[in-house]
Amino acid sequence: MTDRPAIPAPDGPAPNFGPSRQPPAPASTDPQPDLPGCAGLTPSDSPTPLPVASTSPNPADQLLAADPDRLPGYALAPLADADRPPAEYHALSAALGCPDLFLADADPGPDQLRFAAELAAEAVRAGERVLIVTPTSADADAVFTRLTSGPGVLVGRALAAYEHPDRLPAAAAACTARSHRDALLADARTRAAAGIAQAEARLTALRAAGEAVGPARAAAGRLARAAALVRLDAEARQCAADLEAKRKELVAVREHPALAGKRSGVFGRVMGYFSHKSAVADDPDHQAKAIEEEVGQLEAAAARVAAERTRVDETGRAGGSAFEVEDREQAQAEADFLRAALAFAAAGMGELNPTPEAVDRAAAVIPALAAQTEAELAAARRSVAELDGRGPAAALRVLARVRVVVSTFDAVGADPLTLPPAGDGPAFDRLVLTDADRLNETGFAHAARSAARWVLVGDAFGPRVSHRNGRLPRPTLFRRLWAHLHRETWVHEAGRLVAVLTDADPNQLTREPLADRPDVELRFARGADGEPVLAEVAFPPTATAAEAKAFLAGELGEVRLSPCGPVHWHETDDRLTACWPAADAPHADWAELAPGVREKVVGTGPDCRTAAVSFDRDAGWDRESAGRWLADHGGPGARTAALPRPAVIASAPTRLTAGVSG
Repeated sequence: MTDRPAIPAPDGPAPNFGPSRQPPAPASTDPQPDLPGCAGLTPSDSPTPLPVASTSPNPADQLLAADPDRLPGYALAPLADADRPPAEYHALSAALGCPDLFLADADPGPDQLRFAAELAAEAVRAGERVLIVTPTSADADAVFTRLTSGPGVLVGRALAAYEHPDRLPAAAAACTARSHRDALLADARTRAAAGIAQAEARLTALRAAGEAVGPARAAAGRLARAAALVRLDAEARQCAADLEAKRKELVAVREHPALAGKRSGVFGRVMGYFSHKSAVADDPDHQAKAIEEEVGQLEAAAARVAAERTRVDETGRAGGSAFEVEDREQAQAEADFLRAALAFAAAGMGELNPTPEAVDRAAAVIPALAAQTEAELAAARRSVAELDGRGPAAALRVLARVRVVVSTFDAVGADPLTLPPAGDGPAFDRLVLTDADRLNETGFAHAARSAARWVLVGDAFGPRVSHRNGRLPRPTLFRRLWAHLHRETWVHEAGRLVAVLTDADPNQLTREPLADRPDVELRFARGADGEPVLAEVAFPPTATAAEAKAFLAGELGEVRLSPCGPVHWHETDDRLTACWPAADAPHADWAELAPGVREKVVGTGPDCRTAAVSFDRDAGWDRESAGRWLADHGGPGARTAALPRPAVIASAPTRLTAGVSG
């Protein structure tokens, strides 16, 4: 570095990359008027405590008291509809994966409503129940229309006291609490009645299966004994045939000793000519003795088979079911077992094997299945009784089947669709607030009690003109949260790409060109101890995002990844690659980040995205070390994202922010 004066920025209009960058807005302690319907309400405990040192029960206050750089990270959620622009995909994926409070910056009006509807649809596909709160009835109807235009989502329209179903669009009027209650109660009553009939039928089948255990066991025993007798008779016949053959061979050896050891046929004579005969093996007495031993073994085997058959037959007689193996007896046993097996199958117990042991195992589970079915029957009967009584608790339980509820602020906590089915705890998994920049602490605390996670969609910048008294409007809760949590990583300034290393007022920075790269400008802020701190690095207009990233990694050890959605790994023999398909594009540049590590960069400006990170195995990288590297360079869990919006042209100096936060 040198002490030369700062190089002035090149002239020319700023490109269209997004809204002008604003310095952090100061926190305001002035009281703000409550939104309609929120007066006098007190905040409740946050359903998902944030890891911050704050005694306030309001989750917004907890985040304002937290260090943004120490917030826990989280995994970006996959989206069912992946066909989206990268900036939109990133915002939806991050909002869906965030475990607590998330801020989305978007232009007021249709952009915010569309984002809220698409986030709710993705959350429902992930198994969540969502409450969308808008400031006006018209906005609520617009969000409702977007949600109901697609199939598969059960949507409800909550009503405030001043809203009347007759003034709603026909589709929304058919999805109010009263309409849903009547339809869902009827459906629940039908389901409960079907459950009772099914449980009663299964109990009847289980009782029939229990009564069939005895016949099934007897038939299985008869079939097993019949199969054993068939097998033993076959073995006895084989033993008799083998024994007869050996006895004939023994007689032949004794009556014609000259033929002992001789082979018959031409082949036998040829082999006998070349073979060296053993005198002992060709001795007739020796052969007769060997055959006698084989005859003795066969006689012993035949005796064992006969004894086993006698035992099986006597066992059957002792059990009162002995019979000779005949086709009629076999068919009767098979028919008896088939009837028992059908009874077991009707009770939902699966296929029954024709053995006594299998019958005993199946019979052992009948009492437990009967007890479980009786409990289900009792629960179904209680449900029918409650539904017939049309009590409030029953209505709330069936209304909980509505997966997305669209409401105004005044309807939250008043319309039955927004109430928890059990009377306490959050009724929804996620709360989405549009026009959140108009919301104050009391209104947010009131709405936050309805869900365990929160997404605020608003305008992070607001009006850029002063009031008549010459002062800018005080920042709202959403804008104070945005100023506290949002971290810009890249901005575009008069055609130059600027890497933001620390949050500082851009108008208070000291600028110096790099000694060996005068086209690269270093910008310093004054630290808490008065020493200069490198706050920004401005690159020449010709520098691409990949070149800027390579410079930051090589010179400062600063890695700026901007993934889009969940990571996918691809492995080959020579390299490991972490990919983000939602950000991929045909044209991309590669940036060297570390030895054996390269980043695939899509885009040239602040909106550049990380499409892949490649790890070279020859440089010593494996799956475990590559995963650790990605985790170490992922940065803190971002709680903000900005949707693309038109640029705002203001008086110099103009700085245009990236469309999506890093």
